[in-house]
Amino acid sequence: MRAKSVIKRNICILTITVFLAAIVLSACGGKMETDVSQVEYAMTEAAMDIVEDVAEEGMVESYSTAEGKTGEGVDVTDTSRKLIKNVNISAETKEFDALLDTLNKQVSKLEGYIQNSEISGNNYNNNSNRYAEYVIRIPAERLDEFITTVKGSANIIHETEGVDDVTLKYVDIESHIKALKTEQESLLKMLESADKLDDIIKIQSRLTEVRYEIESYESQLRTYDNLVSYSTVNLSINEVERETETIDVSLWGRIKERFSNSLYNIKESSKTFIIWFIGSLPYIIIWVVILGLMVLAVRKIDNKYRKIKKQPEHIKTEDDTDAEEKKPVDAADVEEEKPDDGEDAIEEKPNTTNNNES
Repeated sequence: MRAKSVIKRNICILTITVFLAAIVLSACGGKMETDVSQVEYAMTEAAMDIVEDVAEEGMVESYSTAEGKTGEGVDVTDTSRKLIKNVNISAETKEFDALLDTLNKQVSKLEGYIQNSEISGNNYNNNSNRYAEYVIRIPAERLDEFITTVKGSANIIHETEGVDDVTLKYVDIESHIKALKTEQESLLKMLESADKLDDIIKIQSRLTEVRYEIESYESQLRTYDNLVSYSTVNLSINEVERETETIDVSLWGRIKERFSNSLYNIKESSKTFIIWFIGSLPYIIIWVVILGLMVLAVRKIDNKYRKIKKQPEHIKTEDDTDAEEKKPVDAADVEEEKPDDGEDAIEEKPNTTNNNES
């Protein structure tokens, strides 16, 4: 209430100032250009004073309301605070498709919407499990209901929640808008009473700037309203074959966890090997056939080599004998044979003599 009274008081002051300025302008038409500049300066200063006063009063009132107590010390519910809630959740599930279907239905039921989504994994070149990234907007008053649904449908790995209080920023922007609208009304009145073209152009230029600032501030308010009304949930979902269990820090719990992990790894390794072996059978058969043919070829060559090695070094054939007979006799061989013929002649001589005597 105090803030409203201050606003009304300052608006009255600004209106009186504008009215007096209009009188001066009408009385001194020759000094119109100078007076317009002075009025613009005075209006700007007054607008800034109103903004500061209202913002200060709004902040004080916001703080007192945020405390949640009246002057009598009675607790009250605060409904004017502007709180932006953001939740980040990392989850895992074995039923990927069923979880996504549940989330889509729950978002529609709670009158929220999916701002962004991305689903990837499990393609031809990458056989890893699927994962999904969601940016979901849920009405702030039903955020807890949505989080409960997620926790009941998936295994939560990580969760963070943050709240951003923009109450002071919101009140400050509202104050600027009110001051600018007051200035806009004054400029419109001045534009109606202006006679010179230069004055009209200056007033319209300032009026354009004021309108732009008002639209900019109103856009910021709409953004804040949307962020406050709809909380943001950043949800990351991973498809797994085995959900992460709560770790027991005791000795027996750690032993049990390690043993369980070892059995699981053995089972997964066996499954992976069987899948690889069966899937690779066509290639394995082709390579077995190729290696078998290579082994047979090598053995055949080796056997042939061994047979050649076991044969006699030289076996005379008829062709070899004919070749030797046709071979020309060397002179050295003839000379070596001559002494043998002489000795045979000497040996035959005595036999001839003996025959004559007889």
